[in-house]
Amino acid sequence: MRKHFVAFMMVATVTITTALPVYAVPMTNAEAIAALHQADGRVYKNGDTANITVDLAVTDWSQTITEILNKAFPACGQPEIGPVYYEYDDVSSVRDFTISAAQLATLAEHQDVTNQWADSIARALFPSGTDRNTVLQTAYLHIARNYPYANGISAAEVKKAQGAYYMITTGKAICASYTKGYRALIEAVPFDPATGLVNWECAVPARIKVAIVYNDGHEWNAIQDPDGSWYHYDLATATLRDAESLQFFHMPVSKLTNGKYASFYDYYHAVWCY
Repeated sequence: MRKHFVAFMMVATVTITTALPVYAVPMTNAEAIAALHQADGRVYKNGDTANITVDLAVTDWSQTITEILNKAFPACGQPEIGPVYYEYDDVSSVRDFTISAAQLATLAEHQDVTNQWADSIARALFPSGTDRNTVLQTAYLHIARNYPYANGISAAEVKKAQGAYYMITTGKAICASYTKGYRALIEAVPFDPATGLVNWECAVPARIKVAIVYNDGHEWNAIQDPDGSWYHYDLATATLRDAESLQFFHMPVSKLTNGKYASFYDYYHAVWCY
């Protein structure tokens, strides 16, 4: 049996999911494994670890693990928990990845801190009756104004900065931190399906669904407008240039694919996390 670890892409300088419920305390080990299993049936409990069976035919293992983690722990990025090891033997047709109990605890804690932050900020910023566009813009500007870009951080800190937890606990962010934080904040806001307005008393609210999009060097958000068109939101570039500007808010695809931004976004090779 050979043991290896898989390297995951980090964005140093986005799945459409519904927001997870806010937990009073972080998930237990069993709840964290159950959340991963619900995200993908290939995950199974092995004592206090979560194991993921991936067929050898799957060549992009890192993307597979990233997508599973994104669904179960949308505030987190895999590099936050360190290497994920896998084992296989010469006659096996699968690789068996292991997420340790300590890694599960980190995911649960980071998701819980993010959930509580998002709920608290959303309740403060968006009273019942707030409309959708105000939520999107106010959340965007709130993060841009209050969480400056983390320039000059070390490679080790870049790994820690791949999720919203880094932004919340340090007060600064890189692109991956911004995207997870913005998604968490937007998806924490409950909308009344009957009115389209924020309603904190709504029993079965609708949520704005937020995607994360990334390429080899950058990560940003995408949100679908009510008419079905996708628009893009780049908090990292906004904070680097002008935190008060909406130049990188609600960008059409045409802005990402034409002129000076085409090579930066590399839109047609970008990966979407839904």
